[in-house]
Amino acid sequence: MIPHIAFLSLFVFLYLLVSARLEKTLISGALLFVLMGWLVGPRGLHWLDFPVKAEGLSLLAELTLAVVLFGDAAHTRLHILQKTRRLPECLLFIGLPLSILLGWGAARLLFPQFGWVDAAILAVILAPTDAALGKAVMTRQEVPAPISEALNVESGLNDGICVPLIVVLLSISVNMGSVSGSEIVITLLQKIGIGFFVGSILAFLGERYVRVCVERNWSHPQVTSLAIASLAFACFAVAEALGGSGFIACFIGGLFFGALCKYEKHHEFLSTEASGDGLALITWVIFGGTVVGQCIRFLSWQGLLYTLLSLTVIRMLPVWISLTGSGLKLKEKAFIGWFGPRGLASVVFVVMVLNRELSNAPELAAVAMSTIILSVVFHGVSANPLVERLSK
Repeated sequence: MIPHIAFLSLFVFLYLLVSARLEKTLISGALLFVLMGWLVGPRGLHWLDFPVKAEGLSLLAELTLAVVLFGDAAHTRLHILQKTRRLPECLLFIGLPLSILLGWGAARLLFPQFGWVDAAILAVILAPTDAALGKAVMTRQEVPAPISEALNVESGLNDGICVPLIVVLLSISVNMGSVSGSEIVITLLQKIGIGFFVGSILAFLGERYVRVCVERNWSHPQVTSLAIASLAFACFAVAEALGGSGFIACFIGGLFFGALCKYEKHHEFLSTEASGDGLALITWVIFGGTVVGQCIRFLSWQGLLYTLLSLTVIRMLPVWISLTGSGLKLKEKAFIGWFGPRGLASVVFVVMVLNRELSNAPELAAVAMSTIILSVVFHGVSANPLVERLSK
């Protein structure tokens, strides 16, 4: 175990010191760490035999996604969002359902062995987008603010919305025929409602406490930012313990916390963002060394075709339909449609599927795995060139 920690620590050390330079190239951190995990993992050179089982990977991915969601939501520029809220509303309430429906239909056509539930599970796994992998797009000043905020809010909320859906679908798959429609509706309302309530309450109380401590000089700025990262974990854990969606709680909590803050945010959220980035790197290493190695042999030509459709038609067509009448140019709609990277939320959902005794779990995970990997490659490589082209 100690050699594993030493190797990972040195690799993270070497990467972080050149990460600013790599951001200007075609190489993304996620891609680099996935490749490293696969290369040195049990299916590669076998230098690292990762002891993390599915449950450990799931917890790590969930906590990583929790702190990333909180930090991204806290950085949301609400004054811009208030003027352009129609864009994220269209993406979430029109584009997301259409993407799931189109993904379900494609899965039914390409995988005749899948039942309607398995096809729906695959569609939901690959529906949410990842704000962290789209950071190169959302933080570039060349990208119009309404577009960057729409992508940020969409990626922050769509995974939280998909969580109750995947939970319900997995429950139906395991207990086929014993789940009623009313139970499905109650579960959805419970996940969303409790997550919203927990996130807003903890954010309100946490911000008041932070403000008092900062104004009275009871804490150092570095400690304050670490405390905010702990608040993100608390939002997730409390909501999950009460039966709600921890991801919705984190995003709503971050949104409330950022809106309530009256002082400079940059220093306060610095460690929150750094914690999320650090955990994400470790998650990608383990994902490359475990999930990729386990599932790649189950990948078929139908799976590769679905992967390409998921990254293009299944994502871009619903976005184009949802943004009809928005006033955006065609190239701007295409830009939003293309930058729907799959990342941590899909990793979490894949692990949830692998933990259930589903008959088609390996095939489902293989398709999702290939989509995540190609998304990391394609979106990472195309981010900077397409941003520069959009700005021109």
